[in-house]
Amino acid sequence: MEELNLEEVMKVETKELTKIFVGNVEPLVQVLKAHLYTENFLEKVILSALERGDKLVENGSFSYHQKLLICEATDILPDSLISSLRNLNKLRNKFAHQLDMNIAESDVLRIGSPLGKTFTQLRFQHANNQNLLFSSVLVAICVKLSARCYELEHDVGVRA
Repeated sequence: MEELNLEEVMKVETKELTKIFVGNVEPLVQVLKAHLYTENFLEKVILSALERGDKLVENGSFSYHQKLLICEATDILPDSLISSLRNLNKLRNKFAHQLDMNIAESDVLRIGSPLGKTFTQLRFQHANNQNLLFSSVLVAICVKLSARCYELEHDVGVRA
C-alpha cells in the first residue's frame, strides 16, 4: 500500500474530523471530544519527538496542561497551536463547573485567533454561523496536530 503524503493525510483527517465535530453536536460534547482528541495527539507528538517520550506518556500521570508545557518547553509545537490548546483546556475546565454553558464568541476568538490566517479564513467562510465556526476551529486544531504527528513520525522538517 502506497503511503500518503502530508497534504493527503491532512485532507483525510479534515474529512474524518469534520464528521466528528460538525453537525448537530452539543457544545459540551464538542469541547470534550476536542479535548480528548487533542490530548491523544499531544501524547503522540511527545512519543514521536522525544527520545524516551514513552517514559512521560506511559509512566507519568501528566495533566493536559503539563503535556502542553512539555511540548512548549521542548519547542515541539508552534506557540500559536500551544496557545489555542491552552485556551481549549481553559474552556473545558469552565464546562467542568457549568455543564449547561454555551460557547461565547469570546471563547471562539480565544481558541481560534492564535491560528492566524487559518482562523481569518474560517471566520470569513462562517461569518454568519458561530457554531460552524467553532466546529471548524476544532477541526483545524486537530488537523494541525495530526499533521505535526505525521511530520515527526516521518521525519519531515516542516512545522505545523
